[in-house]
Amino acid sequence: MTSAPQISTETRSSPPRARSSSASSYPLFNPTRIARSLSVEPGEERRTALLFVLLILASIVFDMGRATRDALFLTRYPVTWIAHMWIAYGVVSSVAAVGYGWISSRVSRARLAIIFAIFSAVSYVAFRVAIGADFGWAIVVFYVWAEVIANLFILQAWAITNDLHDPRSGRRLFGLIGAGRIVGMLFSGFLTGSIVRAIGTPNLIVVVAAIMIVFAGLVRFIGTRFPLARPKQQPGAGREPTASLRRHKKYTFFLSIMLLTAFIALTVGDYQFKAIVKFSYPERDDVAEYMARFYALMGTLALFVQLFVAPRVLKYLGVIPALFAMPVAFLGSTAALLFSPVLPIATMMKLSDNGLQYTIHEATMQLLYFAYPASLRTRVRAILDAMIKPLGCSLGGVVLVFLSPVPFAGESLTSLAARVASVGFVSLTLGIAWVGVLPLVRWAYVDALHRALVRRQSDLREEVELQLDASMEKVLRTTVHSGTPVQVTFAFEVLALSSPKAAREEFPRLIAHESPIVRAFGVEQIARLDPERAADLARAQLADPDPDVRCAAIATLGSVRQEDAVDEIEHFAYDDAHPRLRNEAIVTLISHGGLPGVLAGGARLQQLIHSRDENDRIEAAVVVGNVGQKGLARTLKPLLKDESLLVRRTAATAARGCASTGLLDAMLEAMSERSLVKPLIAAIIAVGPEAIPELANSLRNEDTPRLVRLSIPRVLHGIGTMEALEVLRGCFGTDDEGVRQKCLASASRLREELQAPALPPQTLKPWIQREIEDHVTARDGWLSVRPWLTRPLLDRQLQLELRGHIVRIMRLCEQAYPREQVAAARNGIFSRDATRRANALEVLDNVLDREHRLAIVDIVGRFATEYPFVDDREPVTTPVPERVKHWFAQRVALPGFYRRSVLFEAVGHNRVCDLAEAALAHTRRSNPFLRENALIALAACRPVGWQDRMERALNDEDAVVRAYATYVMQTGRSGLDPGDEMYTTVEKILYLQGVSLFSNVPGNELVPLAMRARVIRLAPGDVVFHEGDPGDSLFIVFHGQIALHAGGRELAVLGEGEVLGELAMLDEAPRTVTATAVGDADVLQVSTEDFRVAVQDTSEFANRVISVLAKRLRDVMGSGNVVRTDEEGRKTAL
Repeated sequence: MTSAPQISTETRSSPPRARSSSASSYPLFNPTRIARSLSVEPGEERRTALLFVLLILASIVFDMGRATRDALFLTRYPVTWIAHMWIAYGVVSSVAAVGYGWISSRVSRARLAIIFAIFSAVSYVAFRVAIGADFGWAIVVFYVWAEVIANLFILQAWAITNDLHDPRSGRRLFGLIGAGRIVGMLFSGFLTGSIVRAIGTPNLIVVVAAIMIVFAGLVRFIGTRFPLARPKQQPGAGREPTASLRRHKKYTFFLSIMLLTAFIALTVGDYQFKAIVKFSYPERDDVAEYMARFYALMGTLALFVQLFVAPRVLKYLGVIPALFAMPVAFLGSTAALLFSPVLPIATMMKLSDNGLQYTIHEATMQLLYFAYPASLRTRVRAILDAMIKPLGCSLGGVVLVFLSPVPFAGESLTSLAARVASVGFVSLTLGIAWVGVLPLVRWAYVDALHRALVRRQSDLREEVELQLDASMEKVLRTTVHSGTPVQVTFAFEVLALSSPKAAREEFPRLIAHESPIVRAFGVEQIARLDPERAADLARAQLADPDPDVRCAAIATLGSVRQEDAVDEIEHFAYDDAHPRLRNEAIVTLISHGGLPGVLAGGARLQQLIHSRDENDRIEAAVVVGNVGQKGLARTLKPLLKDESLLVRRTAATAARGCASTGLLDAMLEAMSERSLVKPLIAAIIAVGPEAIPELANSLRNEDTPRLVRLSIPRVLHGIGTMEALEVLRGCFGTDDEGVRQKCLASASRLREELQAPALPPQTLKPWIQREIEDHVTARDGWLSVRPWLTRPLLDRQLQLELRGHIVRIMRLCEQAYPREQVAAARNGIFSRDATRRANALEVLDNVLDREHRLAIVDIVGRFATEYPFVDDREPVTTPVPERVKHWFAQRVALPGFYRRSVLFEAVGHNRVCDLAEAALAHTRRSNPFLRENALIALAACRPVGWQDRMERALNDEDAVVRAYATYVMQTGRSGLDPGDEMYTTVEKILYLQGVSLFSNVPGNELVPLAMRARVIRLAPGDVVFHEGDPGDSLFIVFHGQIALHAGGRELAVLGEGEVLGELAMLDEAPRTVTATAVGDADVLQVSTEDFRVAVQDTSEFANRVISVLAKRLRDVMGSGNVVRTDEEGRKTAL
């Protein structure tokens, strides 16, 4: 038996061993134990504590500011003025929300919060001075200002909290962090009450300003240790089409009506409460002290409701009973106030507002938002919070303008309080309307939730609370009973997360479902939902007719029974008639079978690895990837060197699952093959920071294959640590321009993502100066030698290189200057639009230091206007001067096969024979494109030794090189003259670039496609393809004419350079015409398979093809028909 590989016997599902220590070894108040009891995981303690304190500070600003505002206003102005204050607040709040949204999209989160807090603190101090100077307007303005500022503080604290959590961690921790809001209420109340007598009410404003400064300092501290959000300058990004919100218009309408009536009623209630407080406490400090006690009491009530009432109401009763809590309490206290207009009853009424609004009502609203698609929730919140709520406050103010009682001369406070309480009839009416709309909200909520589940728009698996309400649970059960397979699995997964008991009740439906997709999914849930019967249930499913279900049963049986399942599963590992079952059995044995399973599964895996059957080796690589153990990494090494490309690709993909540093050398070696680069980048990124030292060495080592060096910056960017950024920055001075450019691009993006500090501009000076000097040298050198060596591909290559210098200069600037502005200028300076170029240069003028600005702006401007290289001058025939020879020798010494290839092609085509001798040394290089073009230069100029190199090329390993050498030796011609029957790869590239699909693709990226494309010679009447044939190739007419026929008549005749079957490259649709050669003709065939390989090899190639297709779509659509409607009636703006 073949020996099994050395695999760790530690299985994936084995739980970690408990520490052998007694409970008494833990102190009573162990911080770690406390953190775990609060669902705070290791590494989250500090962040959670800081955010908890941040919410406390924001809450103190909110509540102490309100208490101060109310005390100052109520003791200075008539209580009827509150109506006007609420109207003003509604207007100012809406404007402030719009302004805040605009600024927040352009300023980083930390900077915005710090600047805002400092600005607010300064404004509060200014108000304190104005109030001390007895400016009457100051208190009026401060009333509205304090309300807006306080709400924005809470908003920013939650925005920072959201930045530092994903949905799952937020689900665990937001309740704990949000408790800081309530603790802040308590602390604010006690603090205000204890100091107001000592310092006076106006000086509370200074205390609030001081807390704002502390808030700013804490934000700065958090921002330096945790990554906060930065603005994304992508106009329109993330915006949902209007049609998406229209699908939820009924639900949004009912929510809006509910909140509108609620806040009109609450505004009236707020007026009643404050009026009675004023009647009861005419002195300013007395009002401030009472308001402080009120907020302390409200905080206590809110904490009780948050911890004990809200979770149970939502869990056992659902959303609608929870929504009834606040209006019912408010209606009851309002009715009581009508009969007894005294302060305790008014306080109860206000407690029913604030005490429930920030607890059970807010928690319920968060659940109501889950019926919307995730992309719409922020927009809906903005509509309801920034528009509907302030509108409700304003309308409440309007109601009070007309209904608030004006005191009569000599009227007693008791009589006035009774008249104030009588305004409660309006509150009762509005409250009844509020309650009346709740059943409509429930109906719309259930309907919207059901549609969200059916369309899978709301990813509840990631975002919903652990305990769903009863209405949502009912919708989930209904979907499990009658949905499509995809809907059933999706709904059941959400149900299992939210209510395991309900999921266990629905589980039998899954394993008996008619769809194998659902049955397989059900088998996968057995161990979690019914562990006691899991083994028997899984064993019963081994007889299921569907292989997916049997595979799921094998995996479940192994995970449940562990080593005891080895005997039951092992025979499946040798079932070659069913490869999927075989592979799943091997994975299960190694993953769950302990040492016996590793030995049994490992031995079978080794047999597959060393099998002569290519499919067996592919399956072996798949198994290794699925197991995902680092101990298996070494088994991939021979597969990464396998003779089969498919095996190598599969092994490269599987390497990601192992993520082992022991495989790094093999992965870096295999990365020299272009088709393996993409999966290997993902695999090395999975290794993580441990790979950085080896990557740094390979990146710095000039002997490392160039393709590997070009790929490593993407890996470092994917790892995404400061250490990776430092490695990238350390390669800014490398000699290889391509590697340098990749390092700069990755470093620029990584600096933004990490919010890393900028480099000092002086540090960049030598690198920028080098790029400028290289640019000027390359530009002036090419202009001087171009008369002897002009060729289309060489011209384009030099243009790209000159552009590359400028791009690298801009990338360097992005390390020292504001990245967003420099990046925008970098995109604009190459625009064909003169206005956009001028704007980009203006940005650079304003952003860069003078020392950098002058030189950079000069070369950028000259590149855009003076050196397009578009003239078609004829090459000169005078002797080659020394400067041309010197320039040529320098170019040939530079790295990059394509650069040297187009150089030799230009030498051959222009017959600059003084330079041809250098081609002798390049006929043995590893790249076939370079060897072919070196032979072209030799065939055209025939220096001493050319024939020997040509004869050796007759046996070249590459078919294209062999074909060219054979043509030269048999005909004595170079293949470059008109009438030659040989088509070189360069000619194929030029023809491909004439096809609109490839018009934006640089020549170096078309080389693999051109090398694999083949020329077909046709005699008169030969058929290229028949109508109805599969569209598996594109054809370009090289020579002659091709006629297109359909239905017995001729449709068109295509000539040289025209294209047949361009769209077949994309969809392989059947041919709609028959193509026939009119006379002798030559066509270039590019297969769909080769095209897709080229797209998969490089994302740049794919991006350029996509840009061409997008432009063509816009041209076809024109300006009139810009909206597309799909089969479900959804519209998309093109």
